[in-house]
Amino acid sequence: MRARLPAPKQQHPPGPLLLHPERREHQGAHRGRALGGQLSASGDEIEAAAEGVNGYEVLEKLAALPISTWNYKWDPPTTRHLGPMAQDFKATFQLGDDDRTINMVDANGVVMVALQALYRRVVALEERLSALEPDGGTSRLT
Repeated sequence: MRARLPAPKQQHPPGPLLLHPERREHQGAHRGRALGGQLSASGDEIEAAAEGVNGYEVLEKLAALPISTWNYKWDPPTTRHLGPMAQDFKATFQLGDDDRTINMVDANGVVMVALQALYRRVVALEERLSALEPDGGTSRLT
């Protein structure tokens, strides 16, 4: 029989740490945690004004977005992060609430649509290569 550990002294509310406590009323009700990951609510019942995007335009913008390594001022210099500055992300994509934070829903959406566009480009190039080579281009892919 295993010994049970005592309950932690401080209980934390379920769900993620809210970076904007003043927005708790609309963040907490629709966000949660799953196995250490962040969930973001999505679907017709809570989203409005959905519009399609041109993945190729997003891919071009993403390719031009400055990406750097950096650390937060409160972290030790050895704690590095990789990504764009929020100001550059906002100026490039016009997504999110402000130019001081990058919402992970927006970052994930940018990456997903850019990957879709890149996949379509690769498939189109493979088809062109296949049409040009006598063996259908299979010898170079293996």
